[in-house]
Amino acid sequence: MYTFTWVTWRRRKIYNNRALAISMKELGPEHFEIAVMNSNLGVVHTDLGDLEQAKMCYDNALAILLKKLGPDHSAVKTVQYNIAELQQKQQK
Repeated sequence: MYTFTWVTWRRRKIYNNRALAISMKELGPEHFEIAVMNSNLGVVHTDLGDLEQAKMCYDNALAILLKKLGPDHSAVKTVQYNIAELQQKQQK
C-alpha cells in the first residue's frame, strides 16, 4: 500500500491546480469534470490542512453538481459528505 507524504500531497495540489486551469479554459467553468476536479482538490487541501481552501473547492463542486445532476445524485451526496467531514475537522 502506498502512503502519501506531505510532499506528494503538495505535488498533487500543484498538478490538480494546473489541470483545473487548463480544463476550465477548454470545458468552461460549469462542466461536470470541473466539479470532479474541484472535489479532488478539496480532498488534497483537507489532507494538507488547508481547510478554508478545501471548503471553497467543495462548495464549487457542489454548486456545479447540483445544477447538472440534481440533489439526489450520488456524486452530490459524496461532496456533501466530504463537506460534513470537513466541518467536523474545523470544529476540533
